[in-house]
This record gives sequence, structure tokens and C-alpha cells, in this order.
Amino acid sequence: MINVGVNYHSPNWRDYRQSRGAQSIGPLGADRARQIRGSNKSRSRRDGVLQHIDSQIAVNRGIEDLGLKQQRPRGRKQAVKARRKETRDQDHSRFCSNFFFPAMTRPLSKHFSHKTTGWTCRSGNTRVSLAALGLILGEMPFLGAIINGDAGASVVSDNSRSPAIIHQPASVTWRAISWKMCFSGTITQSSPAVTSYRGQTVVAVGDETGVVHLIDATTGRSMPGWPQAMATSPGKVAPIESSPTFAYFNGSDAPPDIIVSAGSTWVKSTEGEVEAFSITGRQLWVFHVGRAVDTADGVISTPAVGDVIGNHRLEVVFGSWDHNIYVLNARGGEMGFAYDNADTIWSSPALYRLPGRRAADIYIGSDASGRTDSTLRGGRCVGGYLTDFRWSPRAVNPDTRAIGPGLTRSWYKCLNQSIWSSPAVGVINATGRAAVVVGSGFFEQPFPSDTNRLFAFYAKTGAPVPGWPVRTAGPAIGSPAIGTIGTSNTPAIVETVWICAGKTQSDCVVTNHSRIEAFSGAGRAIWHTELLGPAIEGSATLVPLRGETGNDVLVGTSYGIYPLDGTNGRYLFGTNGSDQWAAVSPACRVFSTIAVAPVASGWEAIASCGGPPQFHFPGEVAAFPLLINPTSTPAWPMFHYNDAHDGSSSP
Repeated sequence: MINVGVNYHSPNWRDYRQSRGAQSIGPLGADRARQIRGSNKSRSRRDGVLQHIDSQIAVNRGIEDLGLKQQRPRGRKQAVKARRKETRDQDHSRFCSNFFFPAMTRPLSKHFSHKTTGWTCRSGNTRVSLAALGLILGEMPFLGAIINGDAGASVVSDNSRSPAIIHQPASVTWRAISWKMCFSGTITQSSPAVTSYRGQTVVAVGDETGVVHLIDATTGRSMPGWPQAMATSPGKVAPIESSPTFAYFNGSDAPPDIIVSAGSTWVKSTEGEVEAFSITGRQLWVFHVGRAVDTADGVISTPAVGDVIGNHRLEVVFGSWDHNIYVLNARGGEMGFAYDNADTIWSSPALYRLPGRRAADIYIGSDASGRTDSTLRGGRCVGGYLTDFRWSPRAVNPDTRAIGPGLTRSWYKCLNQSIWSSPAVGVINATGRAAVVVGSGFFEQPFPSDTNRLFAFYAKTGAPVPGWPVRTAGPAIGSPAIGTIGTSNTPAIVETVWICAGKTQSDCVVTNHSRIEAFSGAGRAIWHTELLGPAIEGSATLVPLRGETGNDVLVGTSYGIYPLDGTNGRYLFGTNGSDQWAAVSPACRVFSTIAVAPVASGWEAIASCGGPPQFHFPGEVAAFPLLINPTSTPAWPMFHYNDAHDGSSSP
């Protein structure tokens, strides 16, 4: 039984399948010009999440044959009506089978409504009403808001969630959620970002309709002036699949700005931009990126904030699908020239100031499509780059060769596989030297030698850290987490990866599992744990969960949230990897990274739930109280470490 539901008959799904054409397992056409392949990469990455659904179509078809299909009546209108009903019934059957039971009494409505709350899913003598399903999936509260004319999101009180544990085993001992907020827009890869300002903890997240939400982490209610929509041109949308960033441009005592980038692998006609809002929801500025030829328009890279020029001010740094890496000032103005990478950037930058330097270096992964380089074997790089950029007043523009302020490469590594993972920086061994750790993607197929690898290079020189790279079970899409785990006092690296049985993307989704792996700073495997749900997109969060000082691990998949023992990777609090309901909130489908933060009542884990728009589930942000408040600071509390998303745990 899979834990996702897709309307295979929707226009979006048909268009998507048609758009893939002959490249149904990703872009394998070697003759296609590599410098214009960004759109294909979007499809390839979507395939990784959706392909496990394809493998279940035959199972679903078997369910559809349980008396749901009917003979179509004669006549054009009657035939059209019957086809629509058959499609709807098939979707309803998939919904029940994918999420609850293999048969049902009456088909669920394709779109929940207050008129159909009596319909149920059934397995033997067990029934779950639509009202219960709605509460489990977080949909009924949202529909209640629509019915009552409330355009905002809805907050669900703790007392209304009793149906949410219908299928959760009694062994799962995690406390009930504090609050959850549901939205009309779906949430896919936008990880919640958390900051504390003047004693109040707030959460920021974006959805696929281009709406940014700022939430009081204590009450679960929208902050004054929120939510806010991203600016768009007519006919365009600005979906968000990055994590919002908090920027304290005027110091820690002044209100932060919220920086958000827009781009999507799931939504068409997107607007590629980065936008800034005040804490009160006022639009401050919008920066539009360009569009490379035959490449999707967007910024999926999460902006990082730090002083990269050495002027004692904060700048905004991000990569774009238009092939450029940008540096903006606090007013959204471009600083110097944008560095042309000659291929798309999916990775989010990490910022780290090396000892003795005035400004932070920029470490970022990217695609590489054959730019000429005489220092490389074969004279060009095909696959991906990991690059250390530095700001220079006399940088050389790689396109025009003009000299002026901009970014220059301090060192770079050409790998024969794409780098979609976001690098993390931290001290990982006894040398005390900061290292840059990053995983490899899956675009190049059949997989070359740098696939299924986790790399570590010293941040100052780019020299490989002894013992690295290490082999992983599959590609890495998220970002490594660096910190001590369990009872150890030495740093470890924890990364989420796919599980691949062969040399192509389609070989990575056949098991319906992903894996989380922990390594020592010397590259030694410490433990690994298989997780339910393929094609994991989020990263690990390192936080003490049991009152001790050592860090445990929180990670989310499409099957829910899993707490793991930092010492050995074993499941905690009664969760397990064999029962799809044995997770913390199994109805929370996570494609992002969990954040942990203190609120007035204690510490909470905050997750964004839902999935891609094609799954037809509204977005949700939920807060789960930690059973025991940490006695030490979490080593890696959110995506890319902190609210500035600089990806650096080193001082």
C-alpha cells in the first residue's frame, strides 16, 4: 500500500506525462545540447518522486475492477458523463486504497465538501468516515474555513484530532500535536524556517500557490499582516519550493526581513524571483531573475544571508535556474555582476568566513554542462561543480572577460554527477579545520562513478578530507547535517539518501524505501536506517530528544515523522519502519526538513506537510511538542542550520 494519491486523469497529469515524451526515465539523450537542459532536469527530479507511483498503477487497476466500472450508456452526452463518473470513481478508489483500505462502500467525492461527509472507506467491519479522513489529512478544517467565507488558513484545536490516531499503533508514545494550520496551497519542499524576535518564536513557510505564511509558533495562528502572496506578472505564478530566510539587516534588535525565492519543479508558468517582506507583511522589494534558453524559470535555491563582501553588512546570496549566482544588498540591488555558471543551480549556498578573512566564502553546488576547462581531463566538465566563490573588486566576468566587482572561484571540484544537494560547512575531525560536505544527484545516467557519494573537502583549500568520499545507498537531494550524535563527543555527518539497485533513476524507487546514514569525520559508517517512503527530499535534524546532551535525529518522509536514536539509528518512541502507521503523525506527508525551536510551553518540532500539487492535498504546518526539553543546544535545528540558512555550524 502506498501513501500517496495522484489524479492520473487530471489535465496536469496528462500534460506532465506528454511533456516527458521519450524521456520517461529522465533525460538520457546524449545528443541534446547540455547548456539548455534545465527543463529536463526539472522533469527528471519530478520523476524521482512520482515514479514509484507508476509502479503501483497495476495494483490500483486491480482495485478499480471491484465493481466500480460500469457499462457506458449509448449517446454522446451519456458517454461523456459516464467517463467522468468512472474517472471520479477510480480516483476515489485510489484515495481509499492508497491511504486506508482496499475496498469501499461508496466513492468519496473528488473534492471534499460539506455535502458528502457521510461517505466512507471500508475494510471488513472497519469504516472511516469522510469527516474522520478530513481530520486525519487536515482537509476538513480548511474546507470549513472556505464554507464560512474565511479566506485565511485554519487552526485545528488539539481536542479535534482524536480521529488522527485511528491507525497509529499504541506503541507510538509521542505527544499529541500542539497545533496545525492548513492552507489551500500545497507544500512540497519548503522547509519551515524559525526565528525568535523579542521573545516571540515565529515560523515561515511557502506554498505552491506562491503564498508566504508567517505563523506564531506558540499559538499556530498567522502573524498580523500575513499571509502574503509573491508578486507575479499576468498569467504567471510564483510557487515556492525553497525555505524562507530571516535577514536581520539592521541588527539583532531590529525586526528581521523575510527573504523568499520562487520556482517549482511541479508548477508551470512560473515567475523566477526573490522577494523580501517586512515582519508586518509589507513588500520591500522584488528581484527578477532571467531565463536561460529552453530552461524553466525559477529559483529553487534557498537564499543565504551573510557578509560576503567584507563591508560589515549582510548580503543575500542564491543560485538560479538562469545559470547565475547572485549577490544582492539589503534593498534587493544586485552587487557587481552575476556569475554565469553555464548551467542550472539547484543547490542552496553555504556561507563561511575562514580564519583571517574579512568576508565569508560562498560554497555552492551546481550542474555542469561541458564548459571548457584546460585544467580538467578531457578539457571540459560534465556533471556538476562544487565551488568556493569569493568576492573580489577585480573579478573576471566569465562571459565578457571584463574586470569588475563580482565573484571569483577560489577553488572548485568537477564531479561527473550533478550536485543538487546543498553543502554544509563544519569541523568534522580533530584537525579543527572546517570542511565542506555535499552529496551528489542523479541527472547523469547511467550513473557515473561520482553518483551515490558523499564528498568532504577542506573549506580553505578544497583538498579532500582523508577518508572521503564515502559510498551511499543512492543519490542525495537534501543537505548534510553536521554535529555530535548520541554519546559521542566527536562530530558526525548525517545525510538522507535514496536507495538505488541499479544505474538509472528508475532503479531508485522500486523498494518504496529511503535511507538515512551517519558517518564519522573520518568517513567511517556509524549506522544507517531504512525509512518507509522512496525519493526522500528533506534533510536530517539533530536535536536531543530524551533529555540527554547528545543529539538524536528527526527526519520526515511521505509516511510521517521518525525520531531516531543518535547512537545507533534505531527508531524511538514506538515508531518503526515496517508499519506505515507507526510514525509520529503518519498523516503528515513530509517532503522537507523539520525544524525544532523553543516556545513558551517548551520545545517543539515543526513540520510542513502535504506534497506536490499533483497529490491534491492542501498544505499543512504542524507543531509537535518534544517529550523532554533539550538540555543542550541542538546541533542542527533546521534546514541549512539556522534562520539565515548559511549552512555553517562552525564559529
